[in-house]
Amino acid sequence: MEQEINTSTSSGRGRNIPRDLFLHLLAIVTLYWSAVSFVTLLWQNINYYLPDVLNNYYYQGINSIVRFAVSSLIIVFPVFIFISWWLNKIYSKEYAVRESKIRKWLIYLTLFIASLVIIGDLIGTLNMLLGGEITIRFILKALSVFLVAGVVFWYYLDDVRKDSPTKLAKPFAWITGAAVLIVVVSAFFIVGTPNSARLVAFDQQKMSDLQSIQSQIVTYWQGKEKLPATLSDLNNAISGLRFRSIRKARQTMSIL
Repeated sequence: MEQEINTSTSSGRGRNIPRDLFLHLLAIVTLYWSAVSFVTLLWQNINYYLPDVLNNYYYQGINSIVRFAVSSLIIVFPVFIFISWWLNKIYSKEYAVRESKIRKWLIYLTLFIASLVIIGDLIGTLNMLLGGEITIRFILKALSVFLVAGVVFWYYLDDVRKDSPTKLAKPFAWITGAAVLIVVVSAFFIVGTPNSARLVAFDQQKMSDLQSIQSQIVTYWQGKEKLPATLSDLNNAISGLRFRSIRKARQTMSIL
């Protein structure tokens, strides 16, 4: 009887194939997402602390990029750690799941992608070096991509070559978790706290409103050759623009 149970388990009969596919796909997707978000934050830190004097429009787009990367890491990376832990628990009870073709295909796909990233990174670095355009910014960015792809490649290659779950799982989780925490915390020095981000949004809205008022004043002057006595004179029924009185506008601006 015991021999029949072992044979059934080793042959994979009775496995939950949809569960295995879901968990392995989710683990791989969250791994890719976390890796891209992590590299993105590293690059934005490099851009912030080593700014390019030729890139004057940099700050306008950094906040949204950093916010999305931070949000992704805060949500997606814990999901990856949890799914990886869950899969290791399943592996210890169902050996056939660890040896499944689903897992092997996804791991070798990950190794293939990581290899292409490393090769492309090395080619790009060498190309820039030969062109004489190498900078400390580019070196750090290339190094960050190489390290992240290299760690992913090394970990999964070590895991797929063994018959039992790798003993590096816990150290890998702790080290990557600490690295992610450091990068996420450093991101708040770039974009600030949620409260400061709200104040920046208010400032941008003020600038937009003032530019709109300036444009309408110029249009009013061109049409009537005089300045408006109040902001209400700028109201335009055709375009739908409506302005408050100066008093109300000042009250609004003071609130903002």
